[in-house]
Amino acid sequence: MTLFVGRIPSCISTGQLEEHFRKFGRVENINHKDSYAFIEFESESSEEGALKTGTHLVDGAAIRVERASG
Repeated sequence: MTLFVGRIPSCISTGQLEEHFRKFGRVENINHKDSYAFIEFESESSEEGALKTGTHLVDGAAIRVERASG
């Protein structure tokens, strides 16, 4: 149950990503690299909730959220 998050501005921290995504459920792991991240949720329902949300704004920046492939 992992999401790919892209287009993350350099000013956004891992903590800010965690704060944003934990409103959908328990975040088990965040692997944040520069302008993208992989966010792992404890449950599939949390991932689905994040995917169903329209535009994700973190600190005013629109980020891309999709199901991780592979």
